[in-house]
Amino acid sequence: MAVEFGNVSYEILSISGGQMRDRVPHASMYQPTTRLGRRPARDPIYTLVNVTGGGRSDLAQDVISVVEEEYANHPSRSITSALISAIKAANAVLYQENLETVLASRVTASILCVVIREQDVYVGWAGRAPLYLLHDGAIQRVPARSEPSDDVNCLGLNDSVEARLFHSEVAPGDMVILGSSDLDRVATPGQLQGLLGLGSLAAIRAQLIQVVGSGDLSVLMIRIKEVSARSASTQPAGSGLGLLGSLKGLRSRRQPAATTRRQPAVPRPERPPRPVERASRPAPVSDTPAVVDRPILSPPVAKPARTRTAVRLPVKPLLLVLIPVVLVLLAVFGLGWMALSQWQGNQAQEAYFANLLVQAEQLRTEAQTQVDRELRIQTLRQARDLVDQALSLKPNDKTAAELRQTIQRDLNQASLVTPLYGAILLHDFAADGSRVSQLWVQDQRVYVLDAGRGIVYRYFLNDNRDDLIAQDDPVLLRMGETVGDRVIESLQFIFWMPAGGDRQQGILALDLNAHLFGEAGPDNVVAYDVGDSQNWGRVVAGGGYAGNLYLLDTGKGQIHKYAPGGGGYPGPSIDYLQTTVDLSAGVDMDIDGHIYILSATGDIKKFLTGEPEPFAMTGLDMPLKDPRAIYCTEAVQSVYVADAGEQRIVQFSKEGTFQRQFRYDGQEDPDLFADLRDVSVTEGETLARIYVLAGNRLMVFPMPAAGEPLELPPSE
Repeated sequence: MAVEFGNVSYEILSISGGQMRDRVPHASMYQPTTRLGRRPARDPIYTLVNVTGGGRSDLAQDVISVVEEEYANHPSRSITSALISAIKAANAVLYQENLETVLASRVTASILCVVIREQDVYVGWAGRAPLYLLHDGAIQRVPARSEPSDDVNCLGLNDSVEARLFHSEVAPGDMVILGSSDLDRVATPGQLQGLLGLGSLAAIRAQLIQVVGSGDLSVLMIRIKEVSARSASTQPAGSGLGLLGSLKGLRSRRQPAATTRRQPAVPRPERPPRPVERASRPAPVSDTPAVVDRPILSPPVAKPARTRTAVRLPVKPLLLVLIPVVLVLLAVFGLGWMALSQWQGNQAQEAYFANLLVQAEQLRTEAQTQVDRELRIQTLRQARDLVDQALSLKPNDKTAAELRQTIQRDLNQASLVTPLYGAILLHDFAADGSRVSQLWVQDQRVYVLDAGRGIVYRYFLNDNRDDLIAQDDPVLLRMGETVGDRVIESLQFIFWMPAGGDRQQGILALDLNAHLFGEAGPDNVVAYDVGDSQNWGRVVAGGGYAGNLYLLDTGKGQIHKYAPGGGGYPGPSIDYLQTTVDLSAGVDMDIDGHIYILSATGDIKKFLTGEPEPFAMTGLDMPLKDPRAIYCTEAVQSVYVADAGEQRIVQFSKEGTFQRQFRYDGQEDPDLFADLRDVSVTEGETLARIYVLAGNRLMVFPMPAAGEPLELPPSE
């Protein structure tokens, strides 16, 4: 049943397995009030939450309660600020719930929040939560399309979440529909536009139930009220009544106006049975009609008959002439109609394009006044999205391109982005079957693992550390070759081993048979024994410190520590971790005395002597989306992460504070970091370099000093 509230009416509909649900705990409308409850304290907030996974049955209602309380008590009058705060508060509650729950029972959630103030609608969301807006007869999906990042940016997965924002104007008759993720599967945007145009919420509900069938769907529908019926009652008769009303009005206009004085009826003369003779004298002419007692009729005067000749028109030749004429007229009319429609469409598109740029400029101006960095970033991203929509309509528009560049510059400054230009290509591994996966730079040596071909390459850098010295054969290890008494099988990963004990420094590689191969001095390649390998689970990465060997075993949830001795690492291993830790999503590790473990979920775990230490990752504008590799040694002051999902290299302090991020911004290949695989860094005042594996290419960039101006190249 639809509910009237303020200037809107709304209805909540939930279908599960084709059956209507009377109670819908994951959707709500809430009107905050003052303490006395006499007047509204804020505009109403409409919330829809979709929980995925197990968890308590009342979990969605708890999340909604947190959203409503945070929204009502937010100190700022800014709607967008209150929405961001409410969504972050909901994420904190769900994330804490997951921390206190076993892995199999953890849940995530998508959320949609809508606030309508007079002629404006404000939307905040996180996760895969589609919203549709019917405005001026056109339907718009928010966001325009689902992205893979929506599944990562949901409630409960990380300790921080990005609250995404949208704003638009609404008018009487418009509709806003908040939907579960099933909404996109139930109906296309075109079908939804037809449904939302039905009129009443009851009619829309009936059609949705029919469309869903035996499926699942939850929606919260909001309609902006039409003009009241009282104003329509003052219209002239027949107006607003369609064709029937128009006909009635037309008939009433044809009736003669009534006079104030009734005139006596003049009797209609009867036709005589035979003609009478014409009066010899005509009646006198007068302006006043005379009352006639007896009609004077004259017989019709006979006229000579005119001889007519019957003419038969040739039907078929006439049709042959008329048909082409009609077709030509229809074609001309059709072309004219098409030209008119196209002109109207172009005018509408131009107006929409201009409005997008105006809104984007307004948001950019608003962002410049915002003190909160997170809010400024959100506002600038929204402005950039609007310009991207405009550029999709007119890709070559110079004004839009310049505005986007300006917004991107502001966004770079707010997000602490350091752009990288002028990639120096060191080597392109273009051979068939190549799949380079790891990189390590030590002094003037560069090691690259080609896991596809089973080769470890060793290159040497020039004195400027920005080019490779030519050499006859850079191959250090190759699958199928014999080292000592062992044959190298498929190589899994490489890592650097510092000197310690009886161990010399050098690169090491682990193969599929749990054998270690690598350097024992500058030009000596050996095989090392590793004990206890039959008890491993799934070892995915390794590291070395003071000659000791550390192996990350995500299958066992442990880090195996081996001391050097007896020609290798004979074992048995020692369990490094002293507490139970979930390492199932681990993808890489590195050591500087502390051990840092990078997870595919985007978090970094830090340990010292087997005990966890904090690494909060505070200040990061967006969570790590697809992290591939981590780099941290005693020789550098920061922790670096290769994040392929966001095409960036992120720099943290060793305590976990976000410092800056590097993005490639060269024009020759905008997607250079789309397949970012590994990173290695040398710091310093003169030879600071960032070495990158992206795709099958090895590249180097001079590292800009911290605090350098973030200038984009001028537009052409």
